[in-house]
Amino acid sequence: MSRRTYALDFETYYDREVSITTLGTYGYLHHPHCHVYMVAVMELESPGYEWEPGVDKEAFSYCGEPENMPWETLRGARVVAHNASFDEAVFERLVEQGKAPADLNLEWCCTADMAAYLGAPRSLKEACQLLLGKYISKETRDEMRGITWAEAVDRGWEQKLKDYCMFDTLMCGQLWKEYSHKWPEHERRISAHTRRMAREGIHVDRAILEESRRKAAAVLIDARDSIPWAGRAPLTSHKAIAAQCALEGIPMPSSLAKDNPNTIKWMETYGGEHPWIQAIYTHRSANTLLEKLNTLSERVRPDGDAEVNRLLYCGAGTGRFSGFGGFNMQNMYRGERYGVDMRRIFIPHPGNVFIISDLAQIEARVALYLAGDEKQLNLLRDGTSIYEVHARATMGYTGTAPLKSADPDLYRLAKARVLGLGYGCGAAKFMLLAKTMAGVDLTLSQAKVQVADFRRKNAMLVNLWSNLEKHFKRHNGQDFHVPLYSGRELIYRDIHPFAGEWRATVQGRVSAYYGGKLCENVTQATARDIFCCMLLALEDAGYICRFHVHDEVVLEVPEAEAEFAAKEVQQIMSTTPEWMPSCPLAAETIISTHYCK
Repeated sequence: MSRRTYALDFETYYDREVSITTLGTYGYLHHPHCHVYMVAVMELESPGYEWEPGVDKEAFSYCGEPENMPWETLRGARVVAHNASFDEAVFERLVEQGKAPADLNLEWCCTADMAAYLGAPRSLKEACQLLLGKYISKETRDEMRGITWAEAVDRGWEQKLKDYCMFDTLMCGQLWKEYSHKWPEHERRISAHTRRMAREGIHVDRAILEESRRKAAAVLIDARDSIPWAGRAPLTSHKAIAAQCALEGIPMPSSLAKDNPNTIKWMETYGGEHPWIQAIYTHRSANTLLEKLNTLSERVRPDGDAEVNRLLYCGAGTGRFSGFGGFNMQNMYRGERYGVDMRRIFIPHPGNVFIISDLAQIEARVALYLAGDEKQLNLLRDGTSIYEVHARATMGYTGTAPLKSADPDLYRLAKARVLGLGYGCGAAKFMLLAKTMAGVDLTLSQAKVQVADFRRKNAMLVNLWSNLEKHFKRHNGQDFHVPLYSGRELIYRDIHPFAGEWRATVQGRVSAYYGGKLCENVTQATARDIFCCMLLALEDAGYICRFHVHDEVVLEVPEAEAEFAAKEVQQIMSTTPEWMPSCPLAAETIISTHYCK
């Protein structure tokens, strides 16, 4: 059903400490200094849409204090806002304060999400510049940092602020008018789904959270006490470390990055006899852990739910989600670290359990589908593990027993190849990936052999890399649109050669691209679209998604319904979308009383 549509923008007080960045949305809006001092609303579906400062029009518009806004005008309407997750939260805060009615039945749409879907930057300023060819100044907003509404009025800024707020609303409305027809309904649902998750939060075990903070703090203190120059210089000071190395007669490493091969060798050689070496990295790691735990603690609302599952819809150029908001659920530690298992902190509400379901090796499966490798796809359809499929198709394994038990070393190497070599990875990088992804130690010469062997025996995938790169370069000086099976497309803008690379702009960022990277983009984008189909199917089936991490979804259901729910979720997560019917999918689903892998 078509709805009346209005663009909306709020203006709120902020300073260095009172901000979403430091407090999270809930903490910010409930801070005593936070003041929602202005709202601009503009009707989009009537004559008079082309608003100009100081010109009266027939279409409804309002700019002023929220408590004086005739909110009933919006009943049952679609409300379009740039960064709707914030504006919707502001509106709900006004409802709490009795400044707006609670039952308006609004449909919120986000033009920042729409812009990201179109491969444009998320910021209103950059999105308007690219998509509308119009410039927006944020100078007025910057000037208002630390300035209250009363102070602004005293300075004579009232009309300037109204014009600024109304112009932002106008630009948001123009984005919607020009491009909303290119944003499909199912993608709008995913956008709304993402905002709902963030708004509802995740329940936490406060006792485990506080115990985890104490453990991390204790490790931090112990590590600090083991570093000789603590209190006299920064703990990671190159000068202090060099002086200590000279004092104890050991070499100074060329790098202090923990994942640098030279650093790893230095730590292995001298760490045992010189405990301060390990203490430096322990302190750094424990400090990062404690900072995450402190942020999590600050985000816990009075109802016991934490505002930490915020995701950017189409946060990456491929359309995949990315974490933001001070606590990133997308890159939490696996297992314990210093006695802290962060995942155990996240729990369902009393009487409920989590259903956790993960799409198994989705990218590797999609890559085979895109490459048209029916030999390996047919083995997958028979239920064989993808790593064993790879070993049988390309590594000479012919045994009758499952590879994982028959030849664990070959299984790990196959896993490393599948996970590390599908996108054109070179030998040096593959050495690191093989170690981190599969626990396989390779020399550089051995890695070179594996890279060459993989490319020789996966000719269809390598051909996909080559074709993508060829079409990409043909669009020199133009934009390159890559259609996906889902109907979505990836957009690479302003393709051009530079310093031996081929570059393009995606979501406002300029990067270098080559065949393997383009293949990675298309594969990840397709996997994302498959996962989004699952999210909507689960929503249609009545399930509440608390959060999702990469290709894993975490649902909350009543404990009494867990067994049935797990079976239904497993079926939904294993069902291929209608637009990719023959791609063999698999899912792993468990029931748990806390978040775990």
